[in-house]
Amino acid sequence: MVSPLPLLVAAALVLAQALPGPWCRVAAACAARAASAAAATLWVPARGGYLEDWRMAARMAGRVQEGVAIQVVPLWGDDWGQLTQALAEGRGPHLVVVSPELAARLASRGMLQALPAPRGERPGLPREAYEPFRWRGELYALPGFADPAVLYVHQDLLEQAGILPAGYPRDWEELLRLARAVRSLAGGGRSPWGFPVNGWPPLELFVWQAGGSVVEPPDRLWEDSGPLEQAARFYRTFVVEQLSPSPPDSWRTGPQELFQEGQAALMIGLYSHRLEQPDSRRAPFRAALAPLPVGPSGRPVGWMWVEGLALPRPASPLARRALSALELALGVLGPLPPSARRPEADTVAREALAVSRTLPALAGYLEFSSAWWSTVVQPLLTQPEPLDIPALLAQARAVLLQALRQGTGRR
Repeated sequence: MVSPLPLLVAAALVLAQALPGPWCRVAAACAARAASAAAATLWVPARGGYLEDWRMAARMAGRVQEGVAIQVVPLWGDDWGQLTQALAEGRGPHLVVVSPELAARLASRGMLQALPAPRGERPGLPREAYEPFRWRGELYALPGFADPAVLYVHQDLLEQAGILPAGYPRDWEELLRLARAVRSLAGGGRSPWGFPVNGWPPLELFVWQAGGSVVEPPDRLWEDSGPLEQAARFYRTFVVEQLSPSPPDSWRTGPQELFQEGQAALMIGLYSHRLEQPDSRRAPFRAALAPLPVGPSGRPVGWMWVEGLALPRPASPLARRALSALELALGVLGPLPPSARRPEADTVAREALAVSRTLPALAGYLEFSSAWWSTVVQPLLTQPEPLDIPALLAQARAVLLQALRQGTGRR
């Protein structure tokens, strides 16, 4: 349904020009108030955890650009399905927050408006934050708040394991050493665990740290499987050596819960998780944030979650004006989620963000992700020894290439 407000505003402006003297001023004032009351709608996935951050951005947009009003509409439940259907039926919002999984998919189907070049680089935001939102040379969403992965360190458990003072692992070798030391406290029991893995942290992070890549545009899979094999063996070690609970237990109780319950000493989480801060429901403990361990490549490489701010097609003048104001607001608020800020963690998070990466834009992201899980990650976590990892990866590569082609409608 088309809103009658623009027609009413236009009629008031015409009337203002036609009427003499004070009547003209009255009509013009009414038209101005009606125009300023028009709010652009911004749909935000509520399950992503950044709803309050986008509300802050919407309020800030109204401050940095006069006359801009943005109404944030949370999408609960199946936000992907709701948004895709609304855009296909031409009843979408003025603006929408899209995940990396969805951005290129919608762009490839002609549902998003290509954007002009950003005003400039946002301080503290790495260039890689734009990559999930570039499709065939065009930018289809502005990066919103970037949430980097950091290492959470349970200092009490490390001290119990004889690691004094309680430090943090600088590289993969130290991560294994500390995880083994903590696991020795278990005494045959089920906890504590050294470093839980269950699909999180993402295997892609360790591939990057080994100096390789998983997928590169345009839909090229790894051409040198060496770094991928190295990362896969390292990832699998934590399950094989029982430094992490194995599935299905690790899928029932994730790393975050284990860490907060004092059952895991080291884990990778997002900056916004705030895992170093015990809550009132659990016994207090000492924990801290630390940089991620460095991989065999010797280069610091991290992982980040970032959502994009997009314009559904066709974009109206109201939507473009709201986008411009939100771009200014994001620059004021900074790249980290503002609702997660705390002085003791911000420095670590900013440094982690500077070296973070994401997967490139993939129209077939959903198909690829499903195949990646079933052919690579799940077997690494569940198959007994011995496992022929090179053969596993060779078989998976053919399946993954087909998944990418299916996602883009190609064969």
